[in-house]
Amino acid sequence: MTSSLGLIEFCIKDYNHVKNKVIQETGTNGFEMDYELVLLIYISTHIDGVNHEEEAKYLDYIFRYFRWDMGYTNGILKKIRDQSKYDLDNFKYGKKYIEFASILYKLAYIIARIDGFLHPDEKAYILNLKNYLFRTDLHGTLKRIENEISEISKGTIIEIVDNELKKHENDKLYENNNHSSNKNDSFIENNKIHEDKKEVPEPQITLEDILGKLNELIGIQEVKLEVNKLVSFLKIQKEREKQNLPVNNISLHLVFTGNPGTGKTTVARIIAEIYKVLGFMKKGHLVETDRSGLVSNHIGETAIKTREVVEKALDGILFIDEAYSLASESKSDFGIEAINTLVKLMEDHRDKIAIIVAGYIDEMDDFINQNPGLRSRFTTKIDFPDYSTQDLFEIFKMICKKNGYIVEQKAEDNVLHTINTEVNRRDKSFGNGRYVRNLFENILRKQALRLVQLSNLTRDDLIVIKEEDI
Repeated sequence: MTSSLGLIEFCIKDYNHVKNKVIQETGTNGFEMDYELVLLIYISTHIDGVNHEEEAKYLDYIFRYFRWDMGYTNGILKKIRDQSKYDLDNFKYGKKYIEFASILYKLAYIIARIDGFLHPDEKAYILNLKNYLFRTDLHGTLKRIENEISEISKGTIIEIVDNELKKHENDKLYENNNHSSNKNDSFIENNKIHEDKKEVPEPQITLEDILGKLNELIGIQEVKLEVNKLVSFLKIQKEREKQNLPVNNISLHLVFTGNPGTGKTTVARIIAEIYKVLGFMKKGHLVETDRSGLVSNHIGETAIKTREVVEKALDGILFIDEAYSLASESKSDFGIEAINTLVKLMEDHRDKIAIIVAGYIDEMDDFINQNPGLRSRFTTKIDFPDYSTQDLFEIFKMICKKNGYIVEQKAEDNVLHTINTEVNRRDKSFGNGRYVRNLFENILRKQALRLVQLSNLTRDDLIVIKEEDI
């Protein structure tokens, strides 16, 4: 029989296609669908109260398969952990889109039986899920799904599960299975999953995985080099520590300089993951803020506000955008209080937090140099140069690809010309990557004006960007 992970891959091989289709129809960013997929696997591997060794591979496999960044992954895991109950209504997209429902049901079907025993709670879960997802299509789609599973697994899983379900279809587990009732829409009511709820295991992400994400970023070669130098330094310090050799004074605080949209926040997230995997930070999360998140307009409140933000970032990174705005020549400005509080907290929690301050080059130099406490702690600066015309064009093509659009050659030529014109007249407020995202969104609006005049829209109409859309 095909390996269990092979079966999982079989189930999700069409997932990206289905998700892109839903994104195009609804304008959603796809997060909720990803959440439902991970939630389905979480419930399937925990419904019997035992997280079987084979089942434990599934979440890690899914995260590796999709290569989501840590911030996105943690967002999904947090939403799962924050659920007070696991209602069937959590699968809103599964219920609405039959192709997505097929993927969810196949996953549940396989995972429930993979440990060699079909627990009563798993039987109830499968039947409830089937009736919920396919209440308007209980024959055609289900038959096709079961034929697919039977073919890929040579009948082993499907036959056992079917036989087990048939034995218990009259059991009390399935009494009053009318999903118009709120009572039976709850996994808590039917399956007592709340009694066995366990922490979702975080995926095992390696340093190579993280650096792979860094190196996949378009352009910013100098930044990649500096980050790799930082990683090499930190790795060597860890090795010296293991050999009981003296370790250099390590400052994890960084200064990012550059214009807007040059990838500073994206790289900060990657560095947060690096600090975690190398053992310098326990959580490796990123908390973003700016002057408004640290400074209050009322006496005595700025220190409190700053302390609260820092506490959220403990065991990870605090990213302060436009940090230079905290500095002021006016002694009455509360930004100075925020800086003084930050310096004290950096010392109090020196092993539990890293701070990255970001902003324009000249302004950031002035900001760091005006306070001795900052100057002694922020000793590493990484400069983020503006993107070239070709880099921005590659970013545009990447955005189109991720969102399922195809750009005609003449349209590409127009985009390249438009970007080059903006690059030649840019100043330090030029948005770089943000400009490209705005350009993409404006093109979609213009495409929409063209498409609404057409009747009987085809799939090609919806995904092709033409010259007149630019």
